[in-house]
This record gives sequence, C-alpha cells and structure tokens, in this order.
Amino acid sequence: MHNDRENIERLSRKIDKVLNHVRNCLHEKGENPPYYQAFHDYLYKSLVVVDASTHALRADQFIVGLDKANARFIVFSDTNPDGYKLFAYPFEDAIHNMNTIDGENNTTRVRARPVPYVLRHVARLRDYIEYDLPRYYDNNHNEIQTHNNDGIATQIELISSLSPSEYLTATCIHSWKDKYIQLQEDALQACNGVNKEVNPFIAYLDSVEDRAAEQNHVVRDAQQNFNNNKKENGNEHD
Repeated sequence: MHNDRENIERLSRKIDKVLNHVRNCLHEKGENPPYYQAFHDYLYKSLVVVDASTHALRADQFIVGLDKANARFIVFSDTNPDGYKLFAYPFEDAIHNMNTIDGENNTTRVRARPVPYVLRHVARLRDYIEYDLPRYYDNNHNEIQTHNNDGIATQIELISSLSPSEYLTATCIHSWKDKYIQLQEDALQACNGVNKEVNPFIAYLDSVEDRAAEQNHVVRDAQQNFNNNKKENGNEHD
C-alpha cells in the first residue's frame, strides 16, 4: 500500500509538471506551439472521467484526432447508443479538468491504451462512420425532414479533423468526408422533392460489403498496417 501511494504521488507530480509546461506554453504563437506536441502524445489514449472517491468510471472519451487550428481534441465515445459519438474537447478544458475534482466529485485522467484496445476502438469508429451515421441521411429521418442538420454537419467537420496515423490513413479520412458531403446534398435534395425516389441511405448500404465481413476486414487491415509501420520504423533506426 505504501509503495502504491508513492507511485501515485510520483505520477501526480509528473503530470503536474507536464500540465504546468502546457499552461505556460498555451498562448504562445506559431504554427506548431509547444503545447501541441505535448497533446499529440495523447492521441489514441483515453480521457476518462472517474469518481474521485470510488474510482468508478463515468465516461471514456477515446482521442482520435487533434485539431490544432481550433485547439481541441476529437474524441470518440461509443457509450451513447442512439446519438452522435464524435465530440470536440477543447485543450483548455482538458487542462482544467485533469487532476481537479468538479462539483459532482468527478475527476478527469489520461489513460494509456494497449494496441488491441486501440484496434477495437478504431474499428468501432469506422463502423460508426460507415454504417451507423448514414442512418441520419434516411429521407424519413427527423433531422433531414426538419432541415435541422447542424448535428450532422458537425459530425462531418469532426470526421475531417481526425488525425492520420498507422490506424487511419489520410485517404480514408478524406473519402469519408467526401462521401458524407455527397450524402448530405442528396438527402436534402430528396427531402425538397428534387429526387424523392432516391434514398441515399439505402444506396449507400447497397454499395458496401456485408457488415460483419467488413468489420473483420477493418481490424485485419489495421493490424497489418500497424505491423508494417512498426517494422519500417524499426528499419529506419537501424
């Protein structure tokens, strides 16, 4: 128990040192301010909200992008079964919430994730983008019928802010953005009576492979890309 307390205190001091450095650099000017590199180390880790007393998990926000132009993380939370799952998390909010306790006795921490966890959550992210989110483009969906598509537009913006990596290629991210822009245009035209016989949601699902097979393909490709990049990086160091 004594060693555990020492380890926690040592880790807390280390985190405080990093956060103090980030706070000092936060308002510096430049294309790549120092704090951006510090936050880049958080990519594919989780911002977890836990009860400060019981350590019970309240929320798990998996970091899948860094938008330096707007000083924010792009996080994926798949705990909301019926709603949007991509959100923006400002850098300043992360600094403020880390290692502090809010009025509901919650605190935010950064949690590293092993490669299998990252692969699973990137696969879930792709599943959400490629299969779940297109349901909002069904001609009968309330958001299309009422033209209240701000939420959809925000999801498109966040998709375009995902960070390319060994898990997600830039080509893949751009293709998602282009697909959603076209889906949005087609859906709104159909809603306005320009092309009512076309359901872009059904057309989109008809254009992709079986969902289960695609999911396995995504995980397999992600693992292969990760292994290839790891091997290439190892060769560069030789």
